[in-house]
Amino acid sequence: ATSTGSSWGLIGYIGRLNYSYKNKYLISGSLRRDGVSRFGENKRWGTFPAVSGAWRISEESFMSKVKFISDLKLRGSYGKSGNSSVGDFASRTLIGAGVNYLQSAGLTPAQLGNPNLGWEESEQTDIGLELQLFKKLNITAEYYIKNTNDLLLGRLLPGSSGFLTVVENVGKLQNKGFELSLNGDLINTRDFKWNINFNITFPQNKVVKLAGSPIAQGFASWVEEGQDLGSFRGYVAKGIFQSQAQISAAPIHSSATRPGDIEFEDIDKDGRITANDQRIIGSAVPDYFGGFTTNFSYKGFSLNVFVQYTQGNEIYNNTRAFAEGMNAVFGQAATTLNRWTPSKTNTTMPRAVFGDPNNNRRTSTRWIEDGSFVRLKNVLLTYDFPSTVLQRTKLSSLRFFLQAENLYTWTKYSGLDPEVSTFSVTNTAPGTDFLTYPQAR
Repeated sequence: ATSTGSSWGLIGYIGRLNYSYKNKYLISGSLRRDGVSRFGENKRWGTFPAVSGAWRISEESFMSKVKFISDLKLRGSYGKSGNSSVGDFASRTLIGAGVNYLQSAGLTPAQLGNPNLGWEESEQTDIGLELQLFKKLNITAEYYIKNTNDLLLGRLLPGSSGFLTVVENVGKLQNKGFELSLNGDLINTRDFKWNINFNITFPQNKVVKLAGSPIAQGFASWVEEGQDLGSFRGYVAKGIFQSQAQISAAPIHSSATRPGDIEFEDIDKDGRITANDQRIIGSAVPDYFGGFTTNFSYKGFSLNVFVQYTQGNEIYNNTRAFAEGMNAVFGQAATTLNRWTPSKTNTTMPRAVFGDPNNNRRTSTRWIEDGSFVRLKNVLLTYDFPSTVLQRTKLSSLRFFLQAENLYTWTKYSGLDPEVSTFSVTNTAPGTDFLTYPQAR
């Protein structure tokens, strides 16, 4: 019989001050002080200030003659926030049960403690412009930069220590980008209304500082200074060897390499394919993403359509690595029927051989795919019966509707769903697909 129990505590204080002068000059300030039991005795408390201000330019006298601008506001903000998303006892040295010896109950050290484990802190600066035209079209443009310090990560330890990792505050991450949104009523009459809402974000992400060596995560994810938090690392697949002469002229792969095996790029030019020939081969961070919503209504009918999109991100398809690996029991995907044979050489699928001696299924660009998509996320058609019909009944309202979710997705991704992340519990290994269930349609 076994049982488990856990608890944690959080206590916080907050104060806020708002001030407005003539509805033109606005300022707000706040201060938080939080303590959490998860952290070490020396670092349980964190202080998080914030300040913001705005200038409503449209209220100035010199804007009175500009009739087409209904509202114009310039705003900015700066603030700090904290993250305490670690295990309940992440700072404690823990003992684990179940290590028995000769039928006697045994205990063992299970986690290395860290009394200086504390808050992961983020400081963010935003500058934005809000514009309303003709009292119907709203435009918002915003630039943001967010620096996250003292990341909560597991630092690798030598195995001889008895532990593999210790949770520490290590590293620095930067997110910055530009956001643009538009919304408004294009048509607004008694019987017919049409409004739209569009937004787009251009994100940039970089690991600024990392204590120690790069960290391997998931199947192909790689955390390294100067790279995206979402980078994939592996070998570069160049093509398929077609002859023994071609193999002899190429860098040494394996003594068992034969025609039909994949040729990998010799990055360090040492004449051999080794672990040093791996490099960053992709990123799960998109160039841009966003959504579009439009709503039409005519008398009792209404149609609402929501489309989401992302462009420029990549996916590491580890499902394919298993289903097309052709290693021992693996290789059940129908695409392996197009594998290389001496009589069928015009293919990108390597030969099938027991044991995969050339390691064709290793982490490489072979499994990197474009994760861009446009998805018809939601469609809702409704009809509200008019009061003239309801008067004959005791009903106060009656609505008929049809709704569809994930109706259609335009994508080049070969997997079941491009909006995927196997390791959803961590932000250090996004964009990996391994036997992940697709969203229901």
